[in-house]
Amino acid sequence: MSEATDQDSSTIWCKGRCIEIYGEWREIQPARDATPEEERWIREKNQRRKYLPKDLQAFMQSIDDFKAGISPERWLPDHIRVELATYERADGALFPWPIDFPAPVRVYKGSSGFEQLKADVPVDKFDSLVALAIASQSRAAVVFAGQKLTIDNVSYPFPRADRWEKDLKQKRDEKEARILKNLTPEQRRQLLGL
Repeated sequence: MSEATDQDSSTIWCKGRCIEIYGEWREIQPARDATPEEERWIREKNQRRKYLPKDLQAFMQSIDDFKAGISPERWLPDHIRVELATYERADGALFPWPIDFPAPVRVYKGSSGFEQLKADVPVDKFDSLVALAIASQSRAAVVFAGQKLTIDNVSYPFPRADRWEKDLKQKRDEKEARILKNLTPEQRRQLLGL
C-alpha cells in the first residue's frame, strides 16, 4: 500500500458504515483546446461514474456545492424549537406566553417536580420570540397556564431530531431511576422535598 496516490479519495462516515470512493467521482469537463486523445480519455473516465449510485453522486455534489458556497436554496425550518423549564422562584416581571404561539408540551418531569417543556414556534414568529426571550431574562419568567417558566434554549431543530430526543429522554429516566434506587429512604425524602 502506498502513502501517496495520484487519485482522489473521498470517505463518507454514515451511521454504522463507512463508504470510501477511490478515484475521481466528479464529471470531468474537457478543456476547449483538448486534443482528440484527451477528449477520449475524459469520456472513458466519465463512463466510470455510471457505477456510482446516482443518490451518492448527488450527495457528494451537494457537499462540493456547500464547500464552494453554492446553494440552490437557503434551508430554513418551518419552526423554531423553544425549550422551557419550570422557574417557580422567579421574582421578576412575568410575561404571558403569547396566544398565537403553540402551547408548550411537557418533555420531562423529574421526581422533584422540575419540568422541561418544548414548543415549536412557527418561524414567522421569530421576532416576537426574540422579544419575549430578551424581556424574560434576569429573574423574570414566562407564564403559561399559571406556571412560571424560563426560556432555556431557542434553536432550529435538526431533521429527525425527535428520534434521538426520545432515546435521550429514556436514558435520562433510567439514570434517575438508578440514582433513586441507590438512595436511602431519608435521602429520597430530602431530594423530593417531603
